[in-house]
Amino acid sequence: KRTAQLEAIVDGEVWTSDQKFGILNVQVPSRMVVIRLSAASGGGLWIYNPIAATRDLIDTIRQLEKSHGPVRHIVLGTVAIEHKTYCGPFAQKFPDATVWLQPGQYAVPLNLPAEFIGCPIGRTKALPEKAADTPWAADFDHETLGPFLSRDGAFGETAFFHRSTKTLLVTDS
Repeated sequence: KRTAQLEAIVDGEVWTSDQKFGILNVQVPSRMVVIRLSAASGGGLWIYNPIAATRDLIDTIRQLEKSHGPVRHIVLGTVAIEHKTYCGPFAQKFPDATVWLQPGQYAVPLNLPAEFIGCPIGRTKALPEKAADTPWAADFDHETLGPFLSRDGAFGETAFFHRSTKTLLVTDS
């Protein structure tokens, strides 16, 4: 997987990295967002929709950790396969981070618990309904849409608003 280096969107606060996810002949662009948490939220880094944990990407995040503290939270804000595929393997690179999942996760052909598809046991949690119930409540508001299930699949997404930078994070909406 080829990964662009992290690009600073808001200097010292918000970074993104893009990567293509391919299934058969379909290439889908994916974006990961890294945000520096305020001291009121415990400091460190907050990651939204992780992409494949390439060596270059992990090295770049390790450099950010030296300046801004450790990765504390990895957030999967969707049920879409192109985003959740990499969540578990990415989380394994950051063993002290808590993993937060959009409600309504599912797996096929068997609907196994998230831990069976790579999310770390003991540190994987469902995103709370209320933003005030999260450890990063001082920095973000969030709203969850869905999940909506049909015979063709599912859609569910949690949108986040980073107050200090006025950054809105959505996945597919």
